[in-house]
Amino acid sequence: MIYFSEILHKSIYTDQNSYLGRLKDLIFVVKDRPYITKMVVGREKEVVYPLSSLKSINGKLIVSSDVQSTHLDENELYISKNLLDQQIIDLAENKVVRVNDVILQNKPEWYLSGIDISFYGILRWFGLEKSIVSIMKLISLAPVPEVLSWVDIQPLELARGRIKLKLEQERLKKLRPEDLADYLELTNTESIKKILNTMDQQSAAMVIKNLNINYQTELFNIFSSEKAASVVSLIEPDDAADILFTLDKQKRLEILSFLSIEDRLELEQLLNFAHTPIGEHITTEFFTAFPNDTIKEVMREIKNKTSNFEHLNYVYVLNQNKQLVGVCNMHELLLNDEDTPLYKFMITNLVAINLTTPEEIAISKMLKYKLYGLPVIDREKHLLGMITLDSITGFLLEHFS
Repeated sequence: MIYFSEILHKSIYTDQNSYLGRLKDLIFVVKDRPYITKMVVGREKEVVYPLSSLKSINGKLIVSSDVQSTHLDENELYISKNLLDQQIIDLAENKVVRVNDVILQNKPEWYLSGIDISFYGILRWFGLEKSIVSIMKLISLAPVPEVLSWVDIQPLELARGRIKLKLEQERLKKLRPEDLADYLELTNTESIKKILNTMDQQSAAMVIKNLNINYQTELFNIFSSEKAASVVSLIEPDDAADILFTLDKQKRLEILSFLSIEDRLELEQLLNFAHTPIGEHITTEFFTAFPNDTIKEVMREIKNKTSNFEHLNYVYVLNQNKQLVGVCNMHELLLNDEDTPLYKFMITNLVAINLTTPEEIAISKMLKYKLYGLPVIDREKHLLGMITLDSITGFLLEHFS
């Protein structure tokens, strides 16, 4: 076994003592057993030679005098360009680590056996490993070797040289969707698609929901309309509307056609709202009840109908004409007796906005009255949706930072 750092930049001669240059890189084929196939030699320019021409290593590399140049083939990678110093996701530890050195086996055949992610790997490049480690051992601070075997690594993005650990479905579930989305945004759309295909539909949808809008748009354009619709059905309507709004009209209509009538109507409404000041912040994820409903009845309906909600802070009370007449928060529901009807304690002096209310006014009302959310109503006081501090955070950061 040898380390890549131990041979990189070594001089290379033919067996007739002709100087070819210095070792600049090694090339390996991407397989379960990643054999080293070629070496990159640099002098005035870089030349690729087959590793089969290598005869010995003894302070310098000796190759056959009849060595002929070659080229990089498909499914081959450079160690230095594509692995060294690249970040990988350690799913077992839920952290990002860096490749500090590469471990090579050279008997009986050359192949890449793993990577060194420890402090040793850094010291080795400066020729300080033995001396520094000896000193650290004296004060009981010796670093622990950390090595990842090649079987735990999967090259995902050859062009940009980023690598990740193999993403097994059970291990993926240990990562929060927003964390995994952040990691995947370091790759490209094709890589993200491969990872999503290893996950169950619900988990994949949650990751897509947390991706940057540009990646969401690219994925939806790649997906069939039916597959895109399945994702839409698993995420919050306002998040789905944000994605659909970026697509061309034909693609959007095709996706909507695969949804249930209820989901389609809700999304069409949100897409129409998007042309108003408040529209892009509105969510239709809210719960309504009637004045005569008891707390017991309301709590039963909440359990049955809101399992997919991200938050539920308020119950909006509607009359028989579906007009907004009151509101109560979850704290009030818990404090009152379960047989108490809502009209006895609901707040009737409502703070509400409409679709044309400027964002600044909406935020001002939320801060003034210390509200997490505001109902959005039309001229007839019909409830259209609500906005929350979460949904308007982007506007806050942009205008009040």
